[in-house]
Amino acid sequence: MTQIDHFLQLHTARSKDVVISYKRKKGSGLTQEQKQFNHDHSRLKVVVGHTISKIKKFRIMCETFRKRLCHYDTINDIVCVMVNLKIKYHDLIVVP
Repeated sequence: MTQIDHFLQLHTARSKDVVISYKRKKGSGLTQEQKQFNHDHSRLKVVVGHTISKIKKFRIMCETFRKRLCHYDTINDIVCVMVNLKIKYHDLIVVP
């Protein structure tokens, strides 16, 4: 189990749809547990942001799709598989 999987498993009970960081209230600080949650959450946001960036490098999500619309899901799935493989085997695969 990766760190991200462990983080998601621990903190999915907080909210089913959206997970947000804890905010400091006026006159008080965050507990050590809340600080650790915010730290783990920010690390997860970086991973998600980098993954979205890698998908956008294939330009399927940031430009007008000029092929038949019925092929969009298939091509998008292929791109996502390629990005996942690149992340998993980043030392072995070279994808532009």
